Amino acid sequence: MPSPFRRDVGLALLALGLLAAPLWSLPLHLDEPTYRYEGTAVTAGNGSIDYADSDMVSHETPLRDEIACMDGIPWEVRPCAFERLLLENRTVPTDIYYGSAGRVRPPVDDRYRYVLLNGSVYETTYIANESVQRHGDYRIDLALERTTLEQVLQDVSRSVTAEEVSPTVAEAAQSGDARSHREVESPDTLLRLEDGTFQYVTLTEESDPSLAARSLDFLLTYFAPLLGLALLGYLSRRVEVTYVGDKRQ
Repeated sequence: MPSPFRRDVGLALLALGLLAAPLWSLPLHLDEPTYRYEGTAVTAGNGSIDYADSDMVSHETPLRDEIACMDGIPWEVRPCAFERLLLENRTVPTDIYYGSAGRVRPPVDDRYRYVLLNGSVYETTYIANESVQRHGDYRIDLALERTTLEQVLQDVSRSVTAEEVSPTVAEAAQSGDARSHREVESPDTLLRLEDGTFQYVTLTEESDPSLAARSLDFLLTYFAPLLGLALLGYLSRRVEVTYVGDKRQ
């Protein structure tokens, strides 16, 4: 059986621990929501881009901002009709001229960089036509250049180790699942893993803390410090202070 002194020391340590309960309970995130992020594999083949879990993917996925005419989206009737006409005619002239012949950058950024037509993917390009000149400049023609879906994924993806990719999103891409107690921003494009495969990460679930977790958080935040103070008050009454002064003869 412990001596009274050892028992009091143990109670004092317990009281200090209870007083500090609101601090050491912070890493537990008991009163915070949980955000779940999941990754799904993305592959290219047979003229389409496929997702391992298609239920995670909506029509607002980033690839639809990079590749026009995917999945017959109805609001893209006009650009798809134009790109099909461009593919048939090979080029479409513009009234813009450039100082040197050959492939040039677009005057402004396009909404999409690629277009999927008849099971094949093409990159939108701008060619300064050396056969049409005006004041020494060359007319820019619109054109399409065939490429591969694998190359498209490589071009539009972002490395999973990039600084702007949060650790939570990177974990979801690498392991398939990750949880966080704060909402993080998912990248606006695919993630490219170190093995050369691709993942699409999205927020799939947001859950509030359970009743048990909230109750435990309340106990640790309010009840535990009060109990710690009560223990210290109890111990203070057990301490006897004795003053020993100089004895003068």
